[in-house]
Amino acid sequence: MTRSRVPTLLVTVVVLLSCSGVAVTTAGAAQPSVQISSVTVTPSDPAPGESVTVETTISNLEGSNGAIDITDIYVRTSETAKEQERVENVGTISPGNSLTVPMSITFSDTGNKKLTVYVVVQDEDGEYQTYEYPVSVTVEKPNEALLSLSTTTAAADSQTPVNVTVANGYTGKISGVQLNLTGSGTVESPERIKGSIASGSEHTFQYDVTFDEVGTRTLTAEVTYTNDEGMTRTVTKSIDVNVEEPVVKADLAASSSSSDGSSVTTVELTNFGNTLLSDVQITATADGEVIARKKVADVEPDASSSATFDDTDSVAGTITYTATYTAAGSDHSTTINDRSEVPGEIYLTGVDITQTGTTVTLQGDAANIGSTDTKSVLLSVNTTGGVSSTASSGEYFVGAIEGSEFATFELTARTQQEASSIPIDITYIVNGKRVTKTQRVALESTNSTAPGGVAQAGADGNGQASASGPGGRGGFEGPGNSGGILPTGLLSGLPLTEIGIVLLLAIIGAIGYATYRWRNP
Repeated sequence: MTRSRVPTLLVTVVVLLSCSGVAVTTAGAAQPSVQISSVTVTPSDPAPGESVTVETTISNLEGSNGAIDITDIYVRTSETAKEQERVENVGTISPGNSLTVPMSITFSDTGNKKLTVYVVVQDEDGEYQTYEYPVSVTVEKPNEALLSLSTTTAAADSQTPVNVTVANGYTGKISGVQLNLTGSGTVESPERIKGSIASGSEHTFQYDVTFDEVGTRTLTAEVTYTNDEGMTRTVTKSIDVNVEEPVVKADLAASSSSSDGSSVTTVELTNFGNTLLSDVQITATADGEVIARKKVADVEPDASSSATFDDTDSVAGTITYTATYTAAGSDHSTTINDRSEVPGEIYLTGVDITQTGTTVTLQGDAANIGSTDTKSVLLSVNTTGGVSSTASSGEYFVGAIEGSEFATFELTARTQQEASSIPIDITYIVNGKRVTKTQRVALESTNSTAPGGVAQAGADGNGQASASGPGGRGGFEGPGNSGGILPTGLLSGLPLTEIGIVLLLAIIGAIGYATYRWRNP
């Protein structure tokens, strides 16, 4: 009895993968006794480097002549024609039954991949038959978890902060997020876990990394997660870090302010180096005794951190602030002495104005209202707004003025009718820096006395300047007076004795005024 052999038939199937499922189209009119019923690929949208499961189902139809043996199943790609995976001695399928065989493959890059699944079958007569099943797979980078790494300036033998951000660009949440940071450096607690990250959200993991050597070093972050379709995926991202020689450089600054009758001093530590300042502590001492001690947050390069000390004005003597910290594997300290000195500042006070026609003479004091010395103090009339300086006395060089001291000055300017004030440029050096500012001295159209007894410029009936009031340094106001010490009208009506008394008082006043100007000519 001769058995009929199962004819060899090439079954051509194209599987189009999409997010909705698998569509199968079969070419050929006859249905053989042995068939590759289906080939499924999971996930349907694989990523490069991701493990892809290819499940092949082989059926032995009811009308077959007997059991068949599946000797081999293997997968080839059209790009290389090399086997990606092979399974041997799969098993036996009796008539009316089927068998599903899984295989795992990976793709190294993106693109449209053409695969062919081969199934080798041996029947009871020992005849071998080979079946083919083509599959098309699109491999692309997933847009679910996106990784980014950032860091500050890195220095050898110093902790470098590194931030790794996991962003979820998937339409659903990702869960079971596991992040691992590795590289050419020592990473503290490299493995981190986050339960889930919602769609459109992100989470940043903070690391401290210590690099042992100078040069370019690489850090690699790897995140593994599961999307809401149950697929587990892995994404990696690397960054090159330029590691420099460690530079430890820090500075302290103190500033004081008053509020509700009590003083507050803020001490700020600034990191001008390239190493992290950790374990920072600022201590305030006076006469060798500790007044207060404050902990301060770690200071990254090009950043600052501060501490506040209360009631510092109640401490007698100089307060010393010392910042201690660890950088580049060793301990360091920076100290500043504070009575919070106020930088020197020049301000014009007690200004007398004498006007003759368009010429205005200003006499007064240049006062240092700060606690530090000022140098090279120069006063000059600013030519603007109807005001101009004179060639001979439009500038006055004062020189140095100690803290809380003053010096006299005299300037001459020319004014036009519309001028309401005279701008004076003040230039000086304080704490090694040159400062320039402008102070305006007000003019008035009538005789008046400024607050504090400083007489302001006015004009009498002859267009001459005069001053009135007890604070004026000019002459007394009266008919026919043109700026002399005593008007003739006042002398004419007095007896000789009274005239002598008046003259004596005038002489005493002149001596007092000369003594005032003698202090700093």
